[in-house]
Amino acid sequence: MVEDTLSARVLEMLSDTMEALSAGRSGDQTVCDHLSQAVGAHSAVTLAIDPGAPIHPVAVYPSAAEAEALREFVMSTDPRAQMDHVRSHEHPLLGHIVTVSVRPAPSAIEFRDYARVLAFAKHAPFGMEDRYMLEKSCRPLASLWPHAARAAAAAAQAPKPKVLLDEHLMTSRELEVLGLLSEGLLATSIASRLSLSPRTVHKHLGNIYRKLGVHDRLVAVSLARMQGLVDEAAHPVSPSSPSSAMMH
Repeated sequence: MVEDTLSARVLEMLSDTMEALSAGRSGDQTVCDHLSQAVGAHSAVTLAIDPGAPIHPVAVYPSAAEAEALREFVMSTDPRAQMDHVRSHEHPLLGHIVTVSVRPAPSAIEFRDYARVLAFAKHAPFGMEDRYMLEKSCRPLASLWPHAARAAAAAAQAPKPKVLLDEHLMTSRELEVLGLLSEGLLATSIASRLSLSPRTVHKHLGNIYRKLGVHDRLVAVSLARMQGLVDEAAHPVSPSSPSSAMMH
C-alpha cells in the first residue's frame, strides 16, 4: 500500500511537470516543490550542472533566501562529483540533508554531461519512505529531462516577441545586477560583489522588475535570457528555462 501511494505521488509529480512545461513554466521548480512537500523538507534547492558553465540554482523551496544556506552547503560538497543517486549529510544548523543526483539516461547521448543535483533539508531524520520517494523519482526524471530538453531547445529557436521595457532600456548598473542575479546571487552577495549597499541593490532590483513587468526573480532571469539581457554563454541551453537544454 505504501509503495502504491508513493508511486501515485511520483506519477502526479510527472504529470504536473509535463503540464508546467507545456504551459512554459519551470519543470525544475515543479519537481522541487513536489518532492519538498512529499518529504517534509523545510528548504530545498536544485542545482544545474551543465558542461562549461558554473553550477547554478534553477529551483528553490520555499524561497531563495530560505534555501541559500542549503545551496552554500551543497556547493561546498563538490556536487559535480556526486555519482550516487541519493546521499545523506548532517549539518549543525540545517539538520538532516539528502542530496539526489539525477543524470540523463544513457540513451540520451547528447546530454551525458548534464546533471541535476537536488538537495532537501529537514530537522527530523529522513525516513525510509522519504528516501524511497526520492530514489523512485530518479529514473523517471532521468528519462523525462532529455525529452523536455529537446522541446525546450526547439522552443528557444522559435521567434519570441520582444518585451517593451518601461521608460528606458536597462542602465549599465542594472544590467550588472541582473547578470549577477542570473548567476543565483542574492541581494547581499550582489551588494558585496559590486561594492554597493544592499538597499541600493534592492532599488536596482525594483527598477529591473518594473521594466520587465515581473515580480519574481526566477521569472525576471528567464525573461532576461529570452531578451538577451544577460549573457547566454554563462549559462548555456539547459533544462531550467525556455532557453535551456534540459528542462524548463
